[in-house]
Amino acid sequence: MNLPSRLKSPLPESVLVFVDRANPIGPLPASLESAHSNRKRDWFMGRTALLQALTFMGHDSIDFTSRQRSPQSYIALPGFTFSISHADGAAGCWLLHDPDGRYRIGLDLELRSRRISQAVTGRFRNPEDQITDELQLWCTKEAAYKTLPAEMQTSGRFSEIKIMSASDFQFQEIKGHHLNLDLGDYKGALAWVSSS
Repeated sequence: MNLPSRLKSPLPESVLVFVDRANPIGPLPASLESAHSNRKRDWFMGRTALLQALTFMGHDSIDFTSRQRSPQSYIALPGFTFSISHADGAAGCWLLHDPDGRYRIGLDLELRSRRISQAVTGRFRNPEDQITDELQLWCTKEAAYKTLPAEMQTSGRFSEIKIMSASDFQFQEIKGHHLNLDLGDYKGALAWVSSS
């Protein structure tokens, strides 16, 4: 399950970091070591990837081990925007230095062996989608969804996100870009929207 630890990001002043069980960045807290806490472990690995991304960017880090997990797990990093994704033993973080708040970014990561049922596919596929691989389409739509403003996330449906080409998506009046990731045992996608 080895993931690359770092990839080149499509946006300037940003970094893309991955962590998996084969490539951990430091020990897990004892509370996350139990075998039945895979979801918590993956959640923690996502925050660990964020810490590593901050280190790569040369900025101070945050200690997540002593924080209580809020329902939405919001983390405030003034001057930065980021997206975290975790999936079955791996996690990633895309961190962007964005002091003017010009970008909204999204990252999704999924285990390549994950199967998506036709019932689920029917709920997120749009007739205009240009990606035929169902798992890659899911990753791309999940990453694009993360770029939407909160009020649109609650009112919109994945099927309304149109994957217009190999690099562009649209949701209502919002147009953005995406990049598919091939990460060995994982597939992923990045998406971004610029306000300028």
